[in-house]
Amino acid sequence: MPNWQFEEIIENMPKYLKNLKACELTKRSKVRKLCEEKCSSNKGIYVFYENDCPLYVGRSDDLINRIQIHGRDSSLKSQAAFASNIAKGKVMADYKRNSPGLCKSKRQWRHDLDWELAKENSEFREKFMAEFKKAKKRVHKMQFRVVEVKDSVSQAIFEIYAHMALETPYNNFDNH
Repeated sequence: MPNWQFEEIIENMPKYLKNLKACELTKRSKVRKLCEEKCSSNKGIYVFYENDCPLYVGRSDDLINRIQIHGRDSSLKSQAAFASNIAKGKVMADYKRNSPGLCKSKRQWRHDLDWELAKENSEFREKFMAEFKKAKKRVHKMQFRVVEVKDSVSQAIFEIYAHMALETPYNNFDNH
């Protein structure tokens, strides 16, 4: 990608953010209507809100399905990343509180435990799955905003840009 193309993409970030913020907060039941009005290509960025507070930014080339799958009862951890992040945060906060000294920071627990502990410890796994189920119900009730971003490179950059601008607490861009 030539440098001028990258500069052009970067120049669009404030416009995308302005359009995202201008989008009305919408309930999950109206996802199809909103996406058809705002995102004719069904490609773009979505942000989940709870009590007018932005919590999670995501991107998709199938916004309607992607927004719905986050709060679906049957969704797996890999499909409902937002709910999974909520559940991980809750379970790890409880675990750290009950196991002082094991984890030194929010970021480090991923390396210290690497979720292998969850696979080996049935009590831990059960707590996670219970919290994951609650989190999916919570996400199901949330509202969201969308903005059309057709190009996948622009989507990737804007996802991080929006996360930083909105300070969404449940996004993480750690490598797996």
